[in-house]
Amino acid sequence: VRSVERLVGRPGFRVETSDGVIEARSVVAATGAFQHPVIPAVVPGDAGAMQIHSSAYRNPGQLPEGAVLVVGSGSSGVQIADELQRAGRRVYLSVGPHDRPPRAYRERDFCWWLGVLGKWDAQAPAPGTEHVTIAVSGARGGQTIDFRRLAAQGIMLVGRTESYKDGVLTFASDLAKNIARGDANYMSVLDEADAYVARNGLDLPEEPAAREIGPDPQCMT
Repeated sequence: VRSVERLVGRPGFRVETSDGVIEARSVVAATGAFQHPVIPAVVPGDAGAMQIHSSAYRNPGQLPEGAVLVVGSGSSGVQIADELQRAGRRVYLSVGPHDRPPRAYRERDFCWWLGVLGKWDAQAPAPGTEHVTIAVSGARGGQTIDFRRLAAQGIMLVGRTESYKDGVLTFASDLAKNIARGDANYMSVLDEADAYVARNGLDLPEEPAAREIGPDPQCMT
């Protein structure tokens, strides 16, 4: 879409697109918040390391042989790290602050819970508020993200990527804090869901196993 203008003298809009001009009575702007891929300038382009944005990633065969560092603990980063590890790569996953809602709980998808709990109507954060990504997976039918499970299957977790100098990357010592923050968000969604079920008298099966948290992997200690 290149431009949108109101029609003169009648309801509707004139929309100029790369495929031509169309007219419509209504226009819905649903571009999302991530229209322009950005790779933070941590590692300089002349450092000799291949860097690829998640929007350009398609499969493990795109990447040269060897270990891979995936920066970002949102949905894309986690699913890419998981796929690479399953393909036999040595994978490091840089985990920053995140929320991790359950993919499903008490036989309801997390999108259903976000709706009935009013999360879709949440107030937009104030300017300057730290962006916190959401970690949830649709791979293989949908999975609740569990960073401890990812570590157990062989992915090496590290903290937020901070800097690069003389061929060495430095990570913040905030891995345990970031995972604990994600756990707290996860449990808060379960608490809200249970309260909603009780308040509305819904007949949804309990799911105590969803509250089980495994042991911390060695990389967290």
